[in-house]
Amino acid sequence: MNTPLVQMSNQKEFDQPLQDYGMIAKEYLKENYPFRYTNLMTEGDLMEYLHNLQKWAINQEMNLEQQALKVNPYPNTENSSQLSNHLKVIQSQVREQVILEIQSQINNP
Repeated sequence: MNTPLVQMSNQKEFDQPLQDYGMIAKEYLKENYPFRYTNLMTEGDLMEYLHNLQKWAINQEMNLEQQALKVNPYPNTENSSQLSNHLKVIQSQVREQVILEIQSQINNP
C-alpha cells in the first residue's frame, strides 16, 4: 500500500516556523477540521495557509490594539506600573479577539 507523500509547503518561503497565532490556527484546524487539515498537508498548502492566516492575525492585532488605545487611552499618570497594567489589559483583550477571529476565518473559509 502506498502512502501519500506529505508535503508541508510547496514554497520555501513558507517553511519558516510558525509563530503564536500560526500555531493556534494550526491546532484549531487540526482539532476541529481534521479532514481539511490533512488535505492541506497532503497538497502542500498547509504552511502557506497558516502563514497567511498568521500574517492576517498579526495585522489584526496591531489594528485592534490601536483602536482600543484610541477608545481607552493610557491613563494620565507617571506611574509606570499603571501604564504597564493598562497596556497588558488591552493586549489581553485584543489577543482574545484575534483568536476568536482566527477561529471564525477557519470556520468560514
